[in-house]
Amino acid sequence: MAAQFMNPYSYKLSLSVFHPEMEPSTMTTALGMEPDGAHRAGDPRRNSTGTLLGGVYDCSFWRHRFPTPDDSDLPGFLHRIAVSLQPHRTFLRSLRETGGDLELFVGLFAEGKNIGATISYDLMSILADLGIDVGLDIYA
Repeated sequence: MAAQFMNPYSYKLSLSVFHPEMEPSTMTTALGMEPDGAHRAGDPRRNSTGTLLGGVYDCSFWRHRFPTPDDSDLPGFLHRIAVSLQPHRTFLRSLRETGGDLELFVGLFAEGKNIGATISYDLMSILADLGIDVGLDIYA
């Protein structure tokens, strides 16, 4: 990994799966991770407090939030997560092949005027092979 020369930052990381019909319990079993949020396609829509919003969800959703270290090494943590997901490659690819979307969501919190991190080509290659997109929200 390349040395970090910018200001420190913190981050949050989660894996989200959207699928037209797969049961979230199937995702939990296949990935061996408990979700922090999940619903099935066709379930009534609700807000975070459980109040009905009207209508139903048009796809299944599953999200796992990873406990993040207290450091400014997002590339290193992303790499460790990507490697830990490689044993699930067949399942992850099947999600894509049957209409699903997978995303590693990164919330990046700036603690200085600017921040920087390099996502290496080998990390991008691992994620691409798994069929996982990276979503990035930056908060300053």
